[in-house]
Amino acid sequence: MSVLRPILLLTVVVCACVATMRFTPHHSAKNSGAFSALYMHLMPAVLEAPHHEVEGHAADEHAAGEPLFALSLPASMAMFDYNQDPSDGVHLAAFNLQIFQLAAILLILIGFSGVPRHMKDSKGDAVTRFLAGACMYVRDEIVRPNMQRAHAEKLMPLFLYLFFFILFMNLMGLVPGSVTPTACIWVTAALALIVLGTMIIGGMIVQGPVAYWKNLVPHVPLALWPLLFVVEVVGVLVKPFALTIRLFANMSGGHMVVLSFMGLIFYFAGNSFSSMGYAFPAPHTAGPNGETQKMVPFNIQDAMDPEAHAQAVELAKATVSGMAKMGAGLGAGIAAVAAGMGIGRIGASAAEGIARQPEAAKDISGGSLILAAFIE
Repeated sequence: MSVLRPILLLTVVVCACVATMRFTPHHSAKNSGAFSALYMHLMPAVLEAPHHEVEGHAADEHAAGEPLFALSLPASMAMFDYNQDPSDGVHLAAFNLQIFQLAAILLILIGFSGVPRHMKDSKGDAVTRFLAGACMYVRDEIVRPNMQRAHAEKLMPLFLYLFFFILFMNLMGLVPGSVTPTACIWVTAALALIVLGTMIIGGMIVQGPVAYWKNLVPHVPLALWPLLFVVEVVGVLVKPFALTIRLFANMSGGHMVVLSFMGLIFYFAGNSFSSMGYAFPAPHTAGPNGETQKMVPFNIQDAMDPEAHAQAVELAKATVSGMAKMGAGLGAGIAAVAAGMGIGRIGASAAEGIARQPEAAKDISGGSLILAAFIE
């Protein structure tokens, strides 16, 4: 079993990637450019039945195909139609995201199959020992320090499932040919709704339906209670929304950075710079009609062929524009890194100052937050 489990885990990942590439329509860069074609990989795609050759003609790879799986829904559920065109009926289709969501569930079932036994007798392969250690980390460092022991034990399966479900989806997104479900805001919103429902329903079960909402507001004057109640309710709703945006933005941003560098490779590889030549100042010379020429053409071939010269000029303009955009991106990245380093230095200095002078912790914390806010 020590060899079989890793093989099964690897098989699940490979099969998910193969199925995605097999049933997901490919994007072409002929009309949209390399960057647009690469960025389309961040968009959820409907799983389509593979195209077949008809009467000796090759199948059109870019033609819209039929969904591989479509569940008919009543007209009242038109908002769930996969192509937002209810004229041909309302259908719920399968997307490439679902493949890796199911793959993450399979990885959990296969990988953790030996963890319960390991927790009892400390026996198991390397995968089992690693996952058991990860479970204990989530239990001891995340769940138990933040809630009562009895409630932590009851909610432990939910926290473990969400933790490893998101972790496995994120890790599979690093494999070539895969898709990252957490880069879709609908997936992160669904996960946040689960957390919101657990938080509200669990709080009402433990404290009571009325006491939960009453205890949201601390002891304040009665005149301020309605206002603070609204603020606290908004805060309860904002927390899952923040989780939705943070996970979606982190995963999408990371993939866009990688895809941008890949797009630069295709961009520069697709353009031929051998015919650009160089323009440099030259002495004033008289042209054939007596006009004064101040610049030598790009090269002799371009001077002889006006069309090639025009193409070289356009290519040079596009190159300059691309360089400017790349410089802007690098500048923004350097600014973000420098800001992060500055905030880190502020936090480290604040922690050191509080350790030396605990009585001044309040003043040091306030000043640090103000400086960090200015940097942001």
